[in-house]
Amino acid sequence: MASQEKIFQIELGSRLLDARKKAGLSQDKLAQLTGFSQGTISKYEKGQSKPASDFLIQVSKIFKIELEELIGGALPEEKGGDVELTPEVAAKLGFDPEEFRELTPEQQADLAKSAAAETDQVLKDFVLWARAKAAEDPLFVGYLRYVLAKIKQEVN
Repeated sequence: MASQEKIFQIELGSRLLDARKKAGLSQDKLAQLTGFSQGTISKYEKGQSKPASDFLIQVSKIFKIELEELIGGALPEEKGGDVELTPEVAAKLGFDPEEFRELTPEQQADLAKSAAAETDQVLKDFVLWARAKAAEDPLFVGYLRYVLAKIKQEVN
């Protein structure tokens, strides 16, 4: 198993353990509620085994927490944050910085709105795709968060 997958598995096991303890349930009681053996639950909590998708779905319902929270965080919102469109940012988007500087403030604002709308649409399409993928495999969200964190490190 790749080390990043193992780290994710261990972190997920820790969240499962914390959620179970917070709910005041023993492994035996959780086993009765889910139909999974106490030994299997123990392996999941120790990060020794990758939890089954149907187990995670059941547990999120039992603990009354969002599946995304259980597996490591929510997907990004469909709308991005506001970003100031500077000549430098415009250049990264493929605009000539000198031409950008020559635009009126209203034209710059219109260009910023247009760029933001395009970015929001790309993000919305991505989120829809990621949610569909997560419905097939709930662990996908955790892997996605890991990849996004790595990308963020590279960008910064």
